Amino acid sequence: LFFHTAFDTIRRWPSSPTSREGSHSSSTPSPGAAVAFTSGNKYILAPLVAETFPNAWKFARTEYSGHAVELTRELLNEGYMTVVAMGGDGTINQVVNGYMRAPESVRQAAAIGVISVGTGGDFVRTIGIARDPVAALNIIARQNIKVVDVGNILHEPLPAAGGHKLRREKVIAKTTTYFINICSFGCSGHIVKSVASSPLTKRLASSLVYWTHSISANLYAYVPKSVRFSTSSDATSTSTSTITEPSLCLMAICNGQYFGGGMRVGGADADPSDGFLDVLVMRDIGLWHAATKVAGGIKSGGVVEAVGNQKAERRRVERIVAEGVGREGEGCCVEADGEFIGELSVIVWVGWRLCCFPPRGVEDDD
Repeated sequence: LFFHTAFDTIRRWPSSPTSREGSHSSSTPSPGAAVAFTSGNKYILAPLVAETFPNAWKFARTEYSGHAVELTRELLNEGYMTVVAMGGDGTINQVVNGYMRAPESVRQAAAIGVISVGTGGDFVRTIGIARDPVAALNIIARQNIKVVDVGNILHEPLPAAGGHKLRREKVIAKTTTYFINICSFGCSGHIVKSVASSPLTKRLASSLVYWTHSISANLYAYVPKSVRFSTSSDATSTSTSTITEPSLCLMAICNGQYFGGGMRVGGADADPSDGFLDVLVMRDIGLWHAATKVAGGIKSGGVVEAVGNQKAERRRVERIVAEGVGREGEGCCVEADGEFIGELSVIVWVGWRLCCFPPRGVEDDD
């Protein structure tokens, strides 16, 4: 099983297992059913899940890209109160989008858990969730709830037929995509689109693939874009100054701290529960800066200090509006949590919150 067919979801009722015994018994799998396949590895969690939540859990494997969105929404509407995303950042993103598409009354009583067994694992780095599946399951069993922010992206949808060829005709209707980690555009969107179009690279793990495409995109293939944007510290405000970046390399709008397999673009101050988005703006850096300063600065979170304020800057916002300017701004690709979603223009804001299970020590005081 490869990539999107490799990610699994475990769902359980929030009340005590014995109080739900017999409920939905027809959908309760046998102990051998809860096996997660990803990148050739097997994590056999069924016996532990069955022991922790006897007769109160259900397992489902996604069958295609976007399936976890549908599964999450459907099961929340049926009454399951916890959805556990078992996979990488893409699976977490799909579960978040399914969660956010459920009625608000359902979301208020539900929570998301994560068992990170896929590629990347950037969101769990910020939250501090263990990469070991058994340890992550134990975190969920403790039910220590933390409320985190969710980013919203209003953008033009990709064609219904799928693929990555964008619509050229005028599109009136916009769509909203949610993200829990990072939304970005520029060279990062170009890289994500390139990786997503390659079946081979999508099956390869860790940040090696991202770094390989980063070098290729930044040093050879990517042409900096002309982008106009405005930001606001008030999510409802529309009266903000407008800035044009004639040679934008990257804009990362960060709820979490990491993307691309451990690159700390959000910096150490990015907090997914503070109600703000931390924005990194990086201008055309050139071959010398890319080779000598950017790589180390991004990995450590100090890219602004590494390249200087003339080449990069940070902002803390609640809302940002961005669009390509002229022919130089065409084809500026946008990604959300490592998933290609289209091209500029976009409106991004932090406007919703969800509950997740953090490790002991980072849960909310209340």
